[in-house]
Amino acid sequence: MMEEITTEAASLAGHIGLEKLIAFYDSNQIYLAGKIKDTFTESIADKFKALGWRVIENIDGHSIEELTPAMIKAKESKDKPILIIAKTNIGYGAPTKSDWQFHRPVSF
Repeated sequence: MMEEITTEAASLAGHIGLEKLIAFYDSNQIYLAGKIKDTFTESIADKFKALGWRVIENIDGHSIEELTPAMIKAKESKDKPILIIAKTNIGYGAPTKSDWQFHRPVSF
């Protein structure tokens, strides 16, 4: 979602009320060169609310017990697209590959 074309498409979806559109945002706090906090500080939830979406936040993306009710709630929406923000860990379950462990610092 760091590409501007995504924001423009999301804006159109919110404007015309694509009520059957459900999107997932993988909030894993990592990008290819490091931790996202070093370069990206905007609130995705606030951004999508401003674009006319309903937002379901703070879902554990590794938990079917949290994802299932979020999907049911999202399907109940009748007037707006839905964004489900799921927090995940890259490499979840791999003891030496999870999150930050596989990233090397980038030098400039």
